[in-house]
Amino acid sequence: MMMLAKSTRPRMRPYLVILLLAALAWVAFILFGSYEYWQHTGNGVSEMGSTLRNGVFVVVGVLAVAFAGHWALRSSRDEVKAASAATPSKISASGPV
Repeated sequence: MMMLAKSTRPRMRPYLVILLLAALAWVAFILFGSYEYWQHTGNGVSEMGSTLRNGVFVVVGVLAVAFAGHWALRSSRDEVKAASAATPSKISASGPV
């Protein structure tokens, strides 16, 4: 039976939870702000859809960069560990040579 290499990809669930919470917080912020504006002026906010869309895009972009950076750091750390484990030690049982 072949042993599969351990994946270096980070778990996605924490990133998805952060995405959901940040997107909901952004939508709530925009909706409550536009409601407050409507109460004070009686006018609706125009272009609210593009503001919501752009905010959610920013949240997705920031999390994508964070996920890619996390993945890169994990894979480079694993490569360094593998390289150091593959190099034979120069210290013998009787001491340094």
